[in-house]
Amino acid sequence: MSQTVVESEIVRAGLSLQPFLIVGFVIMSIFCTVTTMFSAVYLYSQKATFNKVALSIIACVTPFMACGTAMGILFFCGVTFSPIMCITPFLVLAISVDDSFLMLHAWNRLESWRTAPLDRPMREHMMGEVLVETGPAISISAFTNMLAFTIGALTSPPEIRIFCYGNAAAIFMDMFYQATFYTACMTLLADTKDTNGVSEKTKRIQDKMSNVVGRFLKWYVSAISNVFVSTGIVLIWAIFIGFAVLGLIRLRVELRPSKFFLKDSPMLYMDNMRTNEIVPYYTPVHVIVNHPGDLKNDSNVERLIELKEKLEHMPNAIGAPSTKFFLDDFVQYRSAFVEEIEMDVEEKDSAPTKSEIEQFLEWPEFSFWRGFLRFDNETHPQNVTKFMFTTGFHGQDLKDWNKRGLLLKSWRGAVEEFQKDFNATVFTEDAFFLDMIDSIPTVTWQTTLATFVFVSLVCFLFISDILTVIIVSVATLVTSVGVFGYLSLLGVTLDPVIMSIAIMCIGFSVDIPAHVAFHFYAAKAKKHASSHSQPSPHQVSDVTSHSTSTTSSTDSSISTPNSFETNLTFALASVGFPVIQAGVSTDFCALPLGFMELYMAKMFALSLTLCVSLSLIHGLIVIPALLSVQHHIVHGVKRLFSKGN
Repeated sequence: MSQTVVESEIVRAGLSLQPFLIVGFVIMSIFCTVTTMFSAVYLYSQKATFNKVALSIIACVTPFMACGTAMGILFFCGVTFSPIMCITPFLVLAISVDDSFLMLHAWNRLESWRTAPLDRPMREHMMGEVLVETGPAISISAFTNMLAFTIGALTSPPEIRIFCYGNAAAIFMDMFYQATFYTACMTLLADTKDTNGVSEKTKRIQDKMSNVVGRFLKWYVSAISNVFVSTGIVLIWAIFIGFAVLGLIRLRVELRPSKFFLKDSPMLYMDNMRTNEIVPYYTPVHVIVNHPGDLKNDSNVERLIELKEKLEHMPNAIGAPSTKFFLDDFVQYRSAFVEEIEMDVEEKDSAPTKSEIEQFLEWPEFSFWRGFLRFDNETHPQNVTKFMFTTGFHGQDLKDWNKRGLLLKSWRGAVEEFQKDFNATVFTEDAFFLDMIDSIPTVTWQTTLATFVFVSLVCFLFISDILTVIIVSVATLVTSVGVFGYLSLLGVTLDPVIMSIAIMCIGFSVDIPAHVAFHFYAAKAKKHASSHSQPSPHQVSDVTSHSTSTTSSTDSSISTPNSFETNLTFALASVGFPVIQAGVSTDFCALPLGFMELYMAKMFALSLTLCVSLSLIHGLIVIPALLSVQHHIVHGVKRLFSKGN
């Protein structure tokens, strides 16, 4: 299997994902349109218009614009194409649509509260309010994803590095287009709340739906604010973590080139034949002796033979019958023709004589050894400067890549004893993959840990409350651990594809928890600010008065349980529906990849679905429960100290 053929098959496998981009775009466009119309009509009592459809489709077009721009810049700068980069549009599509949902939902909510005419100044002001409300959450999502992939690019193998660079560049361009192109489209196309032409039946459904959603949200916040309910959720969460850690401990490395080929690829048949019919019966090792020394020196030759025999007597070694070692024939040649060689040496004054090696290689039965030797053609053409020998190993256990990795280590350990004498090195065609067996686990956990630390720092820049940042960071880490732990329990093994998924999961798992936590923190900050200052009459009284009244309808003290429920209600009302939209849409986006007969595509689909689903659970259930437990603990401690004083 030549490298060119293997690479062409891997590229073909990657390019097979392209038709599914169209399928993903169509699915996402339909889903975005339906859910956006539903939220506008039934949650905010607005009309279904063409502009809403246009904004939904533009939300799906924006990530493809970002990918095209980013890839074009990278290729122009000399970055080579990698098949795994075909996954990038799916990832960026999922991230970008999430941001669009937040912006559309914020506009609809502000529009439902507006009482003044929607003239140009009011439209500009409302767009500014949308950016103020959603900008930090979108920035957290973009910066954490870019940071995750940038760190991954610095610590990963070449193919994964290209994938990370492509993702980071595409996410940056998506953030740029989101802040410019999509914002401009929203400013021009966003609708008013005009309900003329809406039937009475539709209005009744709208009112009923709004009441149902309001009652459900009130019940849910009240339930999760209960100390017993929130504590129970945290205990179940702890059990979930335990099983995830168990799966993570059982995660093992397995590398098979066949994972990168399509099911109809002839490389699968060849790889299967090689693994089952060749490797167990003859696995060669090539030893390159870079400084063989003087081959006329008997002690030096004996030392080289000792190196060969050490390999022949290792476990799984076939032994001498499998060895190709030119010194075996050369020593026999010297002993058989020692008299002729001595006579040639005595007659050397009559004419320049050939060296023993040259005479040896002139024999027809020994001429093939020239392919194993290298001479110094410039200064000493008769001297052998390097030579190579091979020997074979066998065993059914060598079908396992991990066993072959251990065998490679033993080869290197045996040759290391002769390193000072001969500077010998070991070569096997699988060494590139076998070396990754040891490096992938270390690089994966180091990259994941570094990414987690920097992602937490980014969250802290936008959410100054240290306890909230800790909760978001822990939720992010647990989501990533959960993804890999439960993938391991499903039988998935660690390889370069899963390594790239690890980097992706850190970025994806922070999005939804960060949105919920940021809006909870924003509600607390807004309440604290409103309790100390009066808003300017010129501020958006017509736009934000309802928001202010909602967050200030209870006592302004943050320490009361009622205030906690108000803040949580604000957070879930602000981002609850958008993050559900984002999570479900991401699952739909990954759905086409699951139907691909390609390991890489299936793993991304499974991992992305699992990651987003766990993020939704953490964002909408676990984080509110943790915030509730934190609130009750802090409130209890404050009450205890107040009684003591």
